[in-house]
Amino acid sequence: MSGGQRRRVLLARALAVPEVQLLVLDEPLAGLDAGSAREIVALLVSLQQQRGSAMLLISHDLTSLASFAGRVQVMAHGRIVEEREGPTFLESATHPESLALLAAMLPEAQP
Repeated sequence: MSGGQRRRVLLARALAVPEVQLLVLDEPLAGLDAGSAREIVALLVSLQQQRGSAMLLISHDLTSLASFAGRVQVMAHGRIVEEREGPTFLESATHPESLALLAAMLPEAQP
């Protein structure tokens, strides 16, 4: 199976329990091509809307986070150092840790 297929199987297993109210996703888009990542994000958004469940997405993929998340929090040394609305995070981040993450993005991924 491809990486995208394996991710879908893992998500399906996690979501097979209808009572799930919080889903913790640790780097669910890591290693996926852009098309597969978009499909996974669309699937997560759809499932979240259908079920009304909460999702905690842990990732270094700031572009996906900003497009998917209602809120983005940046952590450094185990503490939250910045919190912004997801849709505006890429343009409004001010903390040095957030700016370092943004600066580390590949050119094709930058806004």
